[in-house]
Amino acid sequence: MRSSCSFICETININDCIYFYAAVPKVVTENKHFSKLNLMIQQMNYGRWKVPIGMVQSPEQVFRARVAQRENIDVIKSSFLRTHSVHDNSMVVGFLPTQSSLPQKRNFHLPTFLSENPQWSDRFFAVIGDHTQIALHELHDDYAKNPLWGALLCQVLLTVRSQEVFAALKSWGILDNVKGQTRVMISFSEKIFSLHEDSLHLDASILEGNLDAAAAKAGQHGNAQLHNASPRCLARYPPPPPTATPGPR
Repeated sequence: MRSSCSFICETININDCIYFYAAVPKVVTENKHFSKLNLMIQQMNYGRWKVPIGMVQSPEQVFRARVAQRENIDVIKSSFLRTHSVHDNSMVVGFLPTQSSLPQKRNFHLPTFLSENPQWSDRFFAVIGDHTQIALHELHDDYAKNPLWGALLCQVLLTVRSQEVFAALKSWGILDNVKGQTRVMISFSEKIFSLHEDSLHLDASILEGNLDAAAAKAGQHGNAQLHNASPRCLARYPPPPPTATPGPR
């Protein structure tokens, strides 16, 4: 960014140069903010674990990125029931009383940590996936014997309460909302089903003659010889040159 501005100084008048320099600090500041935010989240991150759903609750208002909406919860519940699967992109945070009470990341094992801290009954708060954990809570209440609804697979953050931490958690949740507004509506299994439907559609197109079968085959096997390909297909997917066979010595 700075080198680009130096180049601009050499090619435009000084007034324009002052304008461009005035815009640089804001961009640099934002980049530094995102870098610091990412570093803070990674420092809190203790890996991906299955957390008993009874220990997870909605975020506190001080770091809540948005209010859960009933229609989204209902859609997610319907998706879970239809595909018999749960989103795995959630993130939760747990707060410890002091910095010294934070466990070491090396050899960290969440079940052991929870067994050694029985006072943790509902100490995890959703940072990403509040709709998911609410839907899972309701399914667990309705189908208590189904182990699928008994735990939330998520990234686990452990940290100490502070205004800086609250701001980082809220910013991280907002960023996730911005980059994945429709993701909460689609489960992993639904994506797989969609890919399967695309594959069936492709096969049907080949059978109906809408897609050159030789071209489709060439797309899957780039080195295959095309014996019955159309001229258009051969022009797009030319076969490799024949390998010379050495003669007898």
